Amino acid sequence: MKQVLCPPDGEYEQMLGGSADVELVEALKDHLDRCPQCRQRLEQILNADTIAESLTKSGTTLDDGILDEKILQSIFSLRTFAADSLLPVQQGEADQKFDFLESASHENELGRLGPFIIRRVLGRGGVGIVFEADHQHLERRVALKVIRPERAADSLTRKRFLREAKAACKISSDYVATVYEMGEANGVVFIAMEFLTGRTLNEVLSTNSKLPIPIVLRIGGEVAAGMATVHAEGLVHRDIKPANIFLEGCEFENDGQSIRFRRAKILDFGLARPLQLDQHLTKTGTVIGTPSYMAPEQARGHRVDARSDLFSLGCVLYQMIAGQVPFPGPTLMQVLHSLTHVNPPPLTSLRAETPSMLDNLVFQLLSRDPAGRPADMASVVRELKAVEEVGRQIARTEPMALEKAYEFLSPPEKPDEIGRLDQYRVLTQLGSGGMGFVFHAEDAVLLRPVALKVMRPEVASQEMAKARFLREGRAAAKLKSEHIISIYQVAEANGVPYMALELLEGATLEDWLKKTPGPQPTPVLVKVARDVLKGLTAAHEKGLVHRDIKPANLWVETTSKPVKLLDFGLTRDAGGTDHVTPEGTMVGSPAYMAPEQARGTAVDGRTDLFSLGVVLYSMVSGSSPFQRDTILATLSALAMHEPPSLTTLSNAIPPAFSDFVACLLNKDPSRRPAHAKAALQELEEIEQSLKSISGPVKASKIVDSPNIASVTKWTVSGSKKVLLLCLGGLLAAIVLVFVIIKITNR
Repeated sequence: MKQVLCPPDGEYEQMLGGSADVELVEALKDHLDRCPQCRQRLEQILNADTIAESLTKSGTTLDDGILDEKILQSIFSLRTFAADSLLPVQQGEADQKFDFLESASHENELGRLGPFIIRRVLGRGGVGIVFEADHQHLERRVALKVIRPERAADSLTRKRFLREAKAACKISSDYVATVYEMGEANGVVFIAMEFLTGRTLNEVLSTNSKLPIPIVLRIGGEVAAGMATVHAEGLVHRDIKPANIFLEGCEFENDGQSIRFRRAKILDFGLARPLQLDQHLTKTGTVIGTPSYMAPEQARGHRVDARSDLFSLGCVLYQMIAGQVPFPGPTLMQVLHSLTHVNPPPLTSLRAETPSMLDNLVFQLLSRDPAGRPADMASVVRELKAVEEVGRQIARTEPMALEKAYEFLSPPEKPDEIGRLDQYRVLTQLGSGGMGFVFHAEDAVLLRPVALKVMRPEVASQEMAKARFLREGRAAAKLKSEHIISIYQVAEANGVPYMALELLEGATLEDWLKKTPGPQPTPVLVKVARDVLKGLTAAHEKGLVHRDIKPANLWVETTSKPVKLLDFGLTRDAGGTDHVTPEGTMVGSPAYMAPEQARGTAVDGRTDLFSLGVVLYSMVSGSSPFQRDTILATLSALAMHEPPSLTTLSNAIPPAFSDFVACLLNKDPSRRPAHAKAALQELEEIEQSLKSISGPVKASKIVDSPNIASVTKWTVSGSKKVLLLCLGGLLAAIVLVFVIIKITNR
């Protein structure tokens, strides 16, 4: 028999240091699959050194982003060797014979192990096999997990396996899979766990990428409650992800979208570690977990604690709401880069019905700094229950009489009122959302109609949300321009903050474009550009950057009045005095934001100019030139894609205006106009050049239509004069020819 030589330790160290080529990595992996002695040697190398240390020796770090993807995948898979993620049973494996099992007594058995009758294989991983089994004395169905025989000789594998059993045995919670017992039979160590029927959350999300908000709240609350028990026992799970969350008794409703289940349970404590861990099993610096759900400190191999599980839960909540993980990437390298460098977009920008309280909680969980996350899982349970209660209150109040629905209003004093707030007579509700209500109201002192924007009391209890609301009002109140919605008052009454705004007629540009699809004529484009630039000039001169210019935040009135800027909720001082949004956080609407804004770096007035360029482009093309199916693809297009010029989309667009929009869309801020006022001057020059070509031009007018404002084409007032001149010239030519003929005949 030919003896197989084992590779020297130096080759494994090369691989872990990133200096081995792909061929060597693959050869080492193949050898490790066949050699238990080398697997044990590798464990010893891993514990004697860390990825961080190995990469430092080779002059490389994970953040450098220069490791070969296949090598990085191999390093990561070896580092997570103990994770033992189970794979489904393949065809033909169900009837496989196992030497460590005693002979079967009946046809429907695979064999026996101690007191257990083995029925079938449920799954297998790199370390263990899970069987469906029955305890022959207790008549109890169990999931029986055993170490694979070829791995049983690895002392560290055995220790980790026993650690999982001991960790799980400590925990008593309705939301954690129960471990009944652990033991050894026929030289094989086993763990007997409760047998569950249903689906993993991962299976559910593969069918329905987004779950109803009430289901999200329930799953999140039950997982958080289970993890609170885990943490109380001094354990950190380290691998919270959809595949490790089981929905017991899960079935899809008839609509194929909603689900029902008895409870959520946390699975797989193979990576669980005590807060005071035996350093011979996992040394600080070892990266263990699932990349898309692991905390940044965990990905870097730093020390982890209960707050790492909080981050992972935040990733799961984000995915259930948005339909995608917060840190996506087609490769492991890109996932790790996203985890450490990219800020996910707000959930409310991806799914409008997301309660703002839930959005704020998820982003607190996703804080890169562990100190910025909630204090513990118990506080997460309370927050999720609070969001759930708000939803129930809203659902209860909808069918109720209006005076009961708005408990923050004082009783009405006149028949046409639904209540009063401070000095305002509240007349009707214009709209509502997760943050609050908008009412048609009247100032009882000045007898002036207003739009009254009021925050929901339950949302106002959150300091961050309240601060953002007040900041919007105070920022906009500084601005005096006919191109910006006027804020009359910002105050607080009956325990809720409110702002009284100018009452407008018409619709948002977004709604208007839905009613008038197709490329918009140049006069309309110029009018929108001119009005928005005038509004931005007023804002920028006050040192404010809007940061969310998009069609939904531009208001078109039903007369020829100017287009107005709305929603200053994301406004920040250009000097960086915003203490509500941390530096490095990406805020805004991805398809309309500037590249520097998407990176979470410093922004200024030129950022708003880029967004205006996207708005103008979309008015011709029908959508943002950077809009893609996923957020990652949108951000990638934002960074890399150069949209074609507007003249290629519509030959009616003057080249000068097309070039103006292209200048606004330059990815380098220094190559855009210096500020809104400079851009406005360029636009006015373009208008003058258009007038010199076509004659005096009458300003475009937005007029009434049955449902929404519509825009008429510009009219050329000098056209009649031009026509008369042409006719006069033609008549003069005819007379001249007649005279010449007469003279010739003489």
